[in-house]
Amino acid sequence: MHNGKCYIMSDTKATFTEAETKCAVGGGILATVKDQQTQDFFVQLLSVSNTDVWIGLTDLDVEGQFVWTDGSPLVYSNWAPGEPNGDDTTDCVHLWPLANFRWDDMPCGRSNYYVCQYSMP
Repeated sequence: MHNGKCYIMSDTKATFTEAETKCAVGGGILATVKDQQTQDFFVQLLSVSNTDVWIGLTDLDVEGQFVWTDGSPLVYSNWAPGEPNGDDTTDCVHLWPLANFRWDDMPCGRSNYYVCQYSMP
């Protein structure tokens, strides 16, 4: 739990679209990382397992314009050096363990673990 939100990491891999669907079934969304505090929370959470995970950020609708899957615009970012790389086949964002969990865009059809985010009542 962080900032009034509950985060659950998957124990199976899925494509970006499959991960979105699986989070939505439980009433959640793919995790949003909208500030440095949340980024630090994920670095601490994921460093134990050193796991690569999808977050809810994509430029599928307009190439180069990343937006959160909850519809909010990208304000805070934590891209790995050289990312996003502008390749129109890499539209979905994951936290990349090889870059200290900084952000990297990759093909949405790849299978990764993912983190679902739920609002607390």
